[in-house]
Amino acid sequence: MNPLALNIKNGNELAFREFFDKTYGKVYAYLLKSFNDNIHIDDIAQEVYVKLWQNRTNIDPEQSLEGYLFKILRNTVISHFRTLAKDKKHSAGYSKEVQYTYINQSANNSNTFNKISEKENKQFYEQVMSEISPLKQQCFRLHREYGLTYSQISQKEGIAVKTVEKYIRQTSRILQSKLLAKIQYILFYILLLFS
Repeated sequence: MNPLALNIKNGNELAFREFFDKTYGKVYAYLLKSFNDNIHIDDIAQEVYVKLWQNRTNIDPEQSLEGYLFKILRNTVISHFRTLAKDKKHSAGYSKEVQYTYINQSANNSNTFNKISEKENKQFYEQVMSEISPLKQQCFRLHREYGLTYSQISQKEGIAVKTVEKYIRQTSRILQSKLLAKIQYILFYILLLFS
């Protein structure tokens, strides 16, 4: 029997937090292979852990807790691909192999978080971006939002390619850090609501 799984099943918030800290990197890496859009990655990771907590009574302490988490993750990704596949401009953000794999598989559960506000996510993204220096922000936007290469950005902004690379890397880390903090805050709030 897995004591951590049993504690989470029984609503232990500290056990859930321990499991979150232990597995978030794996979940993020899995999503990174499927999605090119970091904003989607963090949203989906958040959704997966919310689903795990909400369905904690279904946890079988005799089975792998990570296996259960990755079943939720897989079904959530399938659900997202099915939703986004209807819009070809969105599906361009996902690798072709993953699109083919997930779109053609059946999901075992419906996506209960389809109504997460994109407007709210966009506002959060813009708020974080506004805290970043204008040149770093510009380099990041040109690369991530408009698809320009480091070399093209270097020529456009009149700075070295290495500087462009550094600015994009730094901005990406800031976004990931802020988004992770947001996820942790939301998880904490959910734990309070459902405890």
